[in-house]
Amino acid sequence: MTAAPPSEPLLEVTGLKKHYSQSDSFLDRILGRSGSVHAVDGVDLSIDSGETLAVVGESGCGKTTLGHTVLRLEEPTAGSITYEGTELTDASDTEMRSFRREMQMIFQDPQGSLNPRKTVGEVLQAPLRVHDIGEPEDRREKVKQMLDRVGLKPNHVNRHPRQFSGGQQQRLGIARALMVEPKLIVADEPTSALDVSVQAQILNLLAELQDEMDLALMFITHDLSVVRHTADRVAVMYLGEIVESGPTEQIFDNPRHPYTRSLLSAVPRIDPEVRTERQLLDGAVPSPIDPPSGCRFHTRCPAIIPPEDWQGSQSLFRTAFDFRKRILSGDIDISAIETRLDAKGEKATAASVAEHLLNRTFGDQLDELSADRQSALRDAATEVAQGNETATRQQVEAALPSPCVSSSPSAYSAGPDHEASCLREDEAYNSQP
Repeated sequence: MTAAPPSEPLLEVTGLKKHYSQSDSFLDRILGRSGSVHAVDGVDLSIDSGETLAVVGESGCGKTTLGHTVLRLEEPTAGSITYEGTELTDASDTEMRSFRREMQMIFQDPQGSLNPRKTVGEVLQAPLRVHDIGEPEDRREKVKQMLDRVGLKPNHVNRHPRQFSGGQQQRLGIARALMVEPKLIVADEPTSALDVSVQAQILNLLAELQDEMDLALMFITHDLSVVRHTADRVAVMYLGEIVESGPTEQIFDNPRHPYTRSLLSAVPRIDPEVRTERQLLDGAVPSPIDPPSGCRFHTRCPAIIPPEDWQGSQSLFRTAFDFRKRILSGDIDISAIETRLDAKGEKATAASVAEHLLNRTFGDQLDELSADRQSALRDAATEVAQGNETATRQQVEAALPSPCVSSSPSAYSAGPDHEASCLREDEAYNSQP
């Protein structure tokens, strides 16, 4: 196996996928569940020596699975993992052994990742024994040196993990990962379980050790407030895919994907002049078992693209599209509307139920639409009231189409080394309301 030229990335991932069969477990077979969970679904990324790449996104977007799969702690379903020019995807356990010394992980839950039955000395010596590094006396001395490097005392070697605070346990997790002097660290939410003051200490420690040891760091987090001053580049992940990536300053100063803008709007800002209006997202991340068609973010996107003949505002189309989404998911309780009308002394007919549904959804904004689209929406609402599911789907899909539903966006250049996978970046759509 030959090493890569210095110009190549330390780690390069291309088209990486990790799918889980939903029929593998006993419970899934009993319940008759099938299909695949698309946890990671075609990810491209690279990390250079000494660089920090932050992978950000909400819980459930696949960040942790990506980190595990990159290190081959989870076997990839498809794609390529290249480390220093060597393809690792199909490497055997024996071949992976030497690479595991250079690629280590810091886990999210330090208490759960440290063996409570072992002393600190035994925990930290374990990687050295596994990789046959040094003699017993050398290992004990290296443990003491590492404890001092991460801000703990050498005489802590005989304590057990439970005798330490959460921040100290995370320092032990960092120490264990560094014992074999790796070149790449995957840090999975290393500060999420810690108090804010302790988070800063751990982040500063990681930065110091990274400079000292020339470490590459893949920093997985949902908290963008810690990213700007710790990462060189950012990859924004949503439902198994990278939707935007680029240098940290460009991502923060010129975010191009609506999901990125929403995440950044939640970052606390002290200076009122740089505060942005909070962009709240509707609902939760969809199930990775059956991801939405087209752009996976379209079910929640505040900038979803309306049809060419749309006459209203962008926010009105989001309201209308949410109406479509509720109809297609069967999330409208007609009986509750009928009960409400009866309580008001109004007769609950299909027409009155439809009108009530439209008024509750659109209010006066319905008048902003063309007569044809108003008629189509009334027809769809009437079909809902009558329980005609097939006709309803046809009506609402015809009345409220969007290219975001039918077309999967490609990665478009948004600047030097800055890409966003959003149809809004396509010239055919970026002039839409």
